[in-house]
Amino acid sequence: MGIAKNNSVSDIFQKKNLLRTEFLRRRLKLTNNEIITASHHVIKMLESLDFLRRAKKIAAYAAFKNEANLYDFYKACDSKQIDIFLPRYHKIKAEYVLEKFNNQCSDLVCGKYQVLEPTDSGLTLDIKDSALQIDAWLVPGLAFSRKGYRLGYGKGYYDRFLKDAKGLKIGIGYHWQLVEDLPVTYNDIALDYLILENDLLKILPKT
Repeated sequence: MGIAKNNSVSDIFQKKNLLRTEFLRRRLKLTNNEIITASHHVIKMLESLDFLRRAKKIAAYAAFKNEANLYDFYKACDSKQIDIFLPRYHKIKAEYVLEKFNNQCSDLVCGKYQVLEPTDSGLTLDIKDSALQIDAWLVPGLAFSRKGYRLGYGKGYYDRFLKDAKGLKIGIGYHWQLVEDLPVTYNDIALDYLILENDLLKILPKT
């Protein structure tokens, strides 16, 4: 899906910013109990997926601003010899890379944009390497559409990672973050699945 004929790029960015404000405000109002309960249900669905059990490398995220917390899933992956990679901002490259996570939350540090990230593990994947080596991507968002598009924070980092990614792309969120449609541009990358705390949606191929 590209840019709608009657919408300029600036119109689309303005609509996205309004939606970001709305959905972030709602997410920040979630209670700890709501986050814990929803995260538990999301993890149960992740653990039920055969293709994730067969994965060798999974790209994921450190929960930020009340996102669903998947650390218990990461621990379970570690026991199954599945490597978890989290985004880390590489100051020299001036871009995000993926860093192997050792499953020690105490080792996460506050990085760019105040997002928790791992320190240098010695096993780093840049955008090109991750596109070929990552078997599945667990991607957070502020909102998701039934067509598989996500609304992020507007920096475009995930879009650059996912552009040529061969692995399955799985959006992770809450049921109220699902909308019928979202404004998108040519840079937006559609996901393959959405996992909400009460539902699993497979995105139909674009025709």
